[in-house]
Amino acid sequence: MSFKEILRRYSTATAGLLFIALGIAFAVQSNLGVSALNGVQYAFAVKYPRFSFGDFNFALFSLLILVQLAVLRKEFKWIDLLQLVANALLGYLVDIFVWALNHLGMVPGTLELRFFYILVSCIVTAFGVSVEVAAKAWMLPAEMTVNAFTRAFGGKFGNNKVIMDCTLLVISCILCLVFWKNLLGPSEQPILGIGTLVSAVAVGLMMRVTDPLVAKIVKF
Repeated sequence: MSFKEILRRYSTATAGLLFIALGIAFAVQSNLGVSALNGVQYAFAVKYPRFSFGDFNFALFSLLILVQLAVLRKEFKWIDLLQLVANALLGYLVDIFVWALNHLGMVPGTLELRFFYILVSCIVTAFGVSVEVAAKAWMLPAEMTVNAFTRAFGGKFGNNKVIMDCTLLVISCILCLVFWKNLLGPSEQPILGIGTLVSAVAVGLMMRVTDPLVAKIVKF
């Protein structure tokens, strides 16, 4: 693969990360709950505001990379450490987008607008994931961890992805109980909620549209 081809692939993957980060930022702004994949780090960020979502996102996903190392051992490729770069980019892009939305006054004041933000979040996230996958460059540690378990222990990637998402969701609920004595988190800034359920279903469904759309645009 030529340097130009590598540059194109990773630039495209980075563009995908931009959309994913923007989608997460809209979910945070909706105040209806974030996705299961982001619940753990968001719970810590709300409880300990001294650190940002990006800080905790980097910490959690770095831990997942260690899990991959333990599971794959000699099969782990050093190029897979580029996940750290993708991980750092995503976390801090979310911080930047949340700051920008707040700075622009884009804080939904009505329930209808909050649901609209969740819809925007799902559309933008689905498009970003489709672009990231189409680039065939780096992927985020969550998907790479699912892939590692699939390679090591078998099963279908989709089924293992559901197991991982459910595991993170349970951990998020436990954190909410420990921190706020509430399964969903603080009432004024819920960690989990209807937005969590909507994103769990809608993103996958929307990717049925964004995947073929992106396939026409992104070709390697």
